[in-house]
Amino acid sequence: MVMAWRPELVCSVLADDECRALLLFAGVDVGSTGDAMRCMARRLRAYFRGRAPFPHELGVLLGYPACDVRGFMSDGGRGAIACGRWKVYGDPVAAKKRFAELDRRESVVRELLRGVPGERSHRVSALPLTAPATPAPRATSRLLAPAARRAEARSFA
Repeated sequence: MVMAWRPELVCSVLADDECRALLLFAGVDVGSTGDAMRCMARRLRAYFRGRAPFPHELGVLLGYPACDVRGFMSDGGRGAIACGRWKVYGDPVAAKKRFAELDRRESVVRELLRGVPGERSHRVSALPLTAPATPAPRATSRLLAPAARRAEARSFA
């Protein structure tokens, strides 16, 4: 798995009061961009090693609206009014536009990674995510599920 992000966009998430409150509520260290991303990397490693539940609060760092992340964290998707890359609890029209934007960005990243030896050479700002000692449980989130042929990379926009 490759974890990449744009520090300025993570900073903007941390500066948003609603997102910051959700991350703090979930126990994420929001002291700095690096602190938040190190915390998320630890949580993802624990999840993939089968030691912790999936960190759904990651959604706000992926650009999901805080109301959608909070809604999913509270009811596991049962009260969603729409579904795409994530369960939508807020504005479905805005979410559909965001889904299309993420599809375009994913295509760009996949094209960059196609045929690149080691594939991880295109990390912009990344923390090393060590491979688990035992096979990881399959991720249920489309955004973090391992790709069949290539490492999956997402633009954390």
